[in-house]
Amino acid sequence: MTWSGRDALLQRWLPRFASRERLEMSISRYVEKSYALDDQRADEWVQRDHVRDAELATLIESYPSTFVPSDRLLESAIAHADLHDFRQDLEAHAHEVICPRCQLGIRSRLRADEIALALGKKPFPGLANVLRHFHRPDA
Repeated sequence: MTWSGRDALLQRWLPRFASRERLEMSISRYVEKSYALDDQRADEWVQRDHVRDAELATLIESYPSTFVPSDRLLESAIAHADLHDFRQDLEAHAHEVICPRCQLGIRSRLRADEIALALGKKPFPGLANVLRHFHRPDA
């Protein structure tokens, strides 16, 4: 049997798939795992993935996410620097002043710069703008 190629397979199956990405992943997996590339085997492979794609599309449409985190959970995640604090509509420079996650990143960056200087290396450039708004405990 002959192999007409990846593009021909994509063109044949794309109208049937709900997601182009899933079809491309299926074709890529077929090309990686198959020893002998031919159209019949490729169609059988993609057909199996098409069934899975249809099931996934049905599930996604049937059960949309209704999760809304509580304010307490959101505040806790922000306080522990798990999330950025985007609750207020702020400019970037004002955001980094109040956001614990940004502050944690800045502290980590300062520590990395200290280590670099101790090893005789140059610190990473480009932190000066952010540091204008950062309160250092030692200053």
